Amino acid sequence: MTIISQTLQIALKHHQEGQLQQAESLYHQILQENPGHSDALNLSGLIAHQTGNNTKAAKLINRAILSNPNNPDYYYNLGIVLSSLEQWTEAIQAYRQTLNIKPDYFEALNNLGNLLRNHGNTENAIEIYNKALKYKPDYIKAFSNLLYDMPPFFVPPLKLEFRIIQTVVT
Repeated sequence: MTIISQTLQIALKHHQEGQLQQAESLYHQILQENPGHSDALNLSGLIAHQTGNNTKAAKLINRAILSNPNNPDYYYNLGIVLSSLEQWTEAIQAYRQTLNIKPDYFEALNNLGNLLRNHGNTENAIEIYNKALKYKPDYIKAFSNLLYDMPPFFVPPLKLEFRIIQTVVT
């Protein structure tokens, strides 16, 4: 494992534990060594988003995409950031690009459905939510959004299986 890979793993651990300053410092260290490191750019963009600097986040994630245009997570993250910036058309394009690379990315399908619904395209949103449920039948967010968009008294032809797990405390 290279020094950069080790540093990235440590940074990611800090990031996942909410230690954003430590993670950001390590991502910056990686980018000093390798300015086009796509994962460090993307993850730095996520920290910028998490700390409310969405303009910086979009720039960093776009640089990650330029460095590695085949990673669907980068486009997905860009869609989230662009939505935060209220750049709806661009966010829709980012989610569509995510789905061009990975058609079964159910979270991207759900977010795309939300954007379409919020901009008056309920019919397409319903179709998108159904696609998300095709790939992940127990995805409650898409199911909830689908029910929200259904006409009154419509029962969707979905087969969802919910399992109740009983916990016995002794």
